Amino acid sequence: MRSNPLRLLFALTVVLIFGLPALNAQTEPANQKSYSFINGQWFNGKKFERRAFYSVNGVLTQRKPKRVDEIVDLENGFVIPPFADAHTHNLDGNFNLDKLVNAYLGEGTFYVQVLGNSSTGLDNFGQTLLPEILYFHDNKIFDNRTLLKIAVETTPQAIFPNRRIGRLREGCEASFLVLRGDPLADFNQIKKIERRFKQGVFISLDGKP
Repeated sequence: MRSNPLRLLFALTVVLIFGLPALNAQTEPANQKSYSFINGQWFNGKKFERRAFYSVNGVLTQRKPKRVDEIVDLENGFVIPPFADAHTHNLDGNFNLDKLVNAYLGEGTFYVQVLGNSSTGLDNFGQTLLPEILYFHDNKIFDNRTLLKIAVETTPQAIFPNRRIGRLREGCEASFLVLRGDPLADFNQIKKIERRFKQGVFISLDGKP
């Protein structure tokens, strides 16, 4: 498989920043409900910590709001920020858009940066982010923690430097993935996504709440 180690490390010059339908680049969340997320193990950039978070207007907080509309039990899942692909040629207008959106959502990629429409070079046309992340892992290019941070923290922040994404802390967007197991111990757990949330709201693979 041909692969470019810089693809995950750098967000190059933007031609078009693509936001997945229902997961677009808006900074103001459409949802105004308050949620309580309990029994989750949240990634803090170094390790997973068992803690509770709330989502108020699509933003994470540990301060209990006056009103909680829904309590969500994460069932001891491992919570990480969504993945980001900083360099793709997959998206060409509306061609195969629904299929590609579902493919990205399925692997937990919420943020995609499109650079031109040429499929030449080191990128494989039609391939989403997950195979490349696993390529780095399988070839032991990075350890599990470093690779996870590149995929869920460094790359999203490089694509959207003015948004509070890529971290799970007070005041950040309440967008995250819930994994079945610990990816620091077994990196293949990134393939086992049990639930996806965008600004506090559960989303299904068709991008709808």
